[in-house]
Amino acid sequence: MICISILLSVLVYISCAIGITNMISKLIIFTKSKQLRGNAKSESTLRYAGYIPRVAIHLAICNENPEVVLQTLDSLNKIDYSNFIVMVVDNNTNDRALWCPIKEYCLEHKELFVFHHIENMKGFKSGALNYAIENTPEDVEIVAIVDSDNIVDKGFLQECIPFFKNDDIAFVQTPLGYTITKNNPFDSWVNLYYQYFMYTYMPYADKYNCPLFTGCMGLIRVSALKQVGGWNGKYLTEDMEVSYRLFANGFKSKFVNKVYGHSNLPFDFYGFRKQNFRWSFGNAQVLRDYFFSFFCKKWSTKCSVLSKFIYAAGVAIYTNYFYFAIILLLALNSFSSYFFLTNYSFFLNATILLAYLLEFIGELYILSSIGIERKASKRDICRNFLSWWSLRINHCAANYLALFTNKIKFNVTSKVRSKEKIPRYYIGITIITTLVLIGLSVISIIQNHYNMFITCLVISLSSLFSTFAAVRMSLMRSNQVSE
Repeated sequence: MICISILLSVLVYISCAIGITNMISKLIIFTKSKQLRGNAKSESTLRYAGYIPRVAIHLAICNENPEVVLQTLDSLNKIDYSNFIVMVVDNNTNDRALWCPIKEYCLEHKELFVFHHIENMKGFKSGALNYAIENTPEDVEIVAIVDSDNIVDKGFLQECIPFFKNDDIAFVQTPLGYTITKNNPFDSWVNLYYQYFMYTYMPYADKYNCPLFTGCMGLIRVSALKQVGGWNGKYLTEDMEVSYRLFANGFKSKFVNKVYGHSNLPFDFYGFRKQNFRWSFGNAQVLRDYFFSFFCKKWSTKCSVLSKFIYAAGVAIYTNYFYFAIILLLALNSFSSYFFLTNYSFFLNATILLAYLLEFIGELYILSSIGIERKASKRDICRNFLSWWSLRINHCAANYLALFTNKIKFNVTSKVRSKEKIPRYYIGITIITTLVLIGLSVISIIQNHYNMFITCLVISLSSLFSTFAAVRMSLMRSNQVSE
């Protein structure tokens, strides 16, 4: 039984090492990005002013509010570019009241808009985008991807297309801005959180020509997309997955650090949690299938080893295998120690506490820095940190689920009030986790393992903090509905 305890301890060390490495990489990339932000300029617009390739804007929708989509179409109709079309693909929407107004708008502006309604389409959003590619006119060189609620600036194409004059550039990505509404106080809880990826990762990745494609407000070269086989419907984050295949084939990318489109934030904790679950699940799918390729498979000679690690760090930004692994291994080791009287190492507990405190302090530092740069109040910074911490179990559950299955329902992010008041099963999971950790603390006291008691106590308080954050956000939304 001593061998079992040693094996479990080794697994705990490995889990801690993964968590520490992930957090350190975030801090390094964020620090480097902090020095680079604001340097990306659209200087090539002047240099290649006569470069006007044909562009198709692809808009994939499913069960969307027609009023929201029509606002997006109005903004696309005002784009200042002389050589483009808009292709709207509605997939698997059974309610005619949702897609018929959109079709009517496209028919009224048929010189610019093309509408397709497809039923029983497989492959989620990527299935609709592949359909759009197959039906895109052959003279189209560049495809722009926008979402159903994006209000697009008229200079989007004019300022971003010139970067494709460089034949090595497969795609150009821009940050998505978010509309802060006075009638939705939930916005102040998540607006900094949604800037996390663009502030932490993208400017640094751009330095090495490998920022990721993030699914909307980006443009991609049609020939490059077809060369790597198009969008893959297996993945919920098809944008992250296609980025891998493009980089592996020697293509580069560009991040233009200017907001050309604004979107609505999720209206409540339900939409916030569901959207992040989808992102975490999809990214974990990519890591699962391509993990060994990062280190074992030879990519194109145009792609450096550093680019591989930068890509992996970007995909892993929403992953959290650390949390459940530590709890499970602590439980097993605790029970093995309790029943078989094996020793519990001081260094093991110190390593766990180090990993936990590094994650807590690191995430707080990053979000605080973003808040200060964005001139946010201390109150909003604290709120956004609560939002981040409330999703720890959500991220972890999505990551582990993705290890075993690809079958999961694709949930469209709700931008209106949901019917859910408090996520009972989610809160239940966090409470159960907290009780397990408290139980481990009791066992540790019985065993006179005070080192383990401190470790379990710290992690149980962290889990309790996560539960409080989730409940607080849910109640805040619920109170607003009742007003």
